[in-house]
Amino acid sequence: MEDLETRSEDSATNESGSGSKLGMALGLVGVVGILLGAVGIVMANNSRKEIESLKAEIAAQPDKTAELEAKFTEFNERLNSVGERTVQLDKKFTDQFNNLVAGVGKEIRTNRELISQLSDKMASAPAPKAAAAKAAAAKDDGGSGGPTADKPAGGIHKIAAGDNFGKLAAKYGVTVDAIRSANPGVEPTKLQIGQEIKIP
Repeated sequence: MEDLETRSEDSATNESGSGSKLGMALGLVGVVGILLGAVGIVMANNSRKEIESLKAEIAAQPDKTAELEAKFTEFNERLNSVGERTVQLDKKFTDQFNNLVAGVGKEIRTNRELISQLSDKMASAPAPKAAAAKAAAAKDDGGSGGPTADKPAGGIHKIAAGDNFGKLAAKYGVTVDAIRSANPGVEPTKLQIGQEIKIP
């Protein structure tokens, strides 16, 4: 029986020791929880302070929006000024070019008129005396009535560079009017190289 009593005492001692260990463990967990909660509160408070500090720092930064808008406006005005200047230069260049073209066209027309007048004067001028005398001498030398040495074979002359009715008349001892009459529809100022002209 004593054994039973010893065992029951041991058992009661073990149970009371287990209960106090459990209580201690629970108490320790509670203390740790309280400490963690306190650390969390301190950290949250520090974070809030840092956020407030950042907000204050951002608010203290100068607002550069107005400065950027002013620079953009200045750049836009310069761009518009360059555009207007470009349009003015383009108009000036176009006007000068058109005036130059008109002036050149006028000079060309004037030169054509002068050439036409000279050609008409040459056409109405009598053949040079030397060519006429040469032609008469050829006839007097007993020419056969065929083409003279100065006249082309078959009475056809192919236009070469620099030829005109005046030169042909002098060369062949005839008048410009005679060449014109032999070649109706041929414009004396528009002769082409290789064109065939009748020589009377």
